[in-house]
Amino acid sequence: MRDNPWLRLSARPPFVLPEDKQAVDEFNAEASEDHRLQIDDFLPEPFVGDPASPVLLLSNNPGFLKYSAYRTQPEFMTRIRDCISLKLSDCPFFYLAPDYRDQSRWWRQKLKCLLQRFGDDVVARSVCNVVYFPYVSKKFAHGHCILPSQEFSFRLVGEAMERGAVIVLMRKGRLKQWQNKVPGLEDYDNLILLRNPRMPAVSPKNCDAGDYERIVAAIEQAERERRKGTTDHEKARQLFHEAGLAFPTIPKELAAELKEQGKWLFATRELKMSPYNLQHYIAERD
Repeated sequence: MRDNPWLRLSARPPFVLPEDKQAVDEFNAEASEDHRLQIDDFLPEPFVGDPASPVLLLSNNPGFLKYSAYRTQPEFMTRIRDCISLKLSDCPFFYLAPDYRDQSRWWRQKLKCLLQRFGDDVVARSVCNVVYFPYVSKKFAHGHCILPSQEFSFRLVGEAMERGAVIVLMRKGRLKQWQNKVPGLEDYDNLILLRNPRMPAVSPKNCDAGDYERIVAAIEQAERERRKGTTDHEKARQLFHEAGLAFPTIPKELAAELKEQGKWLFATRELKMSPYNLQHYIAERD
């Protein structure tokens, strides 16, 4: 991504981009405590996840609660910086990282159905949250505070539309606001509005008929494309993971020979007998 402004984010507080500072300072001078931008404690989160994900979630701005202190820890702040710098990661949607399972209850609740279907690893590389306003506050009230850095987020959404990604608006009351900033969003066929803005969970009950299935299909298609570029050993491991099964340890020299023989069938040689006929293979050894 060209001209990523978040590469210029200060290493020390206040955590605000130079081009945003005047507008942020002016807003905070008049803001209530609920709406004050927490630039001295929290890093901005303009997006979470890989912007090239098949599913983009659009939301207001990053909030914080009483159990959000972990987000000020150096290790977590490094995750945020790596993400907004567009560095490659094994867990792009870092709130789903295993070491933050207990703290990331808000996102785990909102993504519960997808997590149950696909597992943490798949969802973490399949979903990206792009926010309208990048700086942290208790409550959102920044619709009229215009920042230069917002253009980068709006461009991410536009590029997602160009590749046909599914875009999910988590709070449908903000539809007009997003449409005013992202050209073409008003007529975009792959835009989904969640029903309940007070509980913006990505679930079948919170989507109109067929919409949740479109989200699932987008993730499934991305996973199929991903597997095309992986080894058959990696494909087998991913299948087991998605099914909630433990994957057996395979010696390195045999793993390199593992080939997909059919649906849910992997072997290091051509099979002429069903793998369920265990006695046949036992007799071979005898």
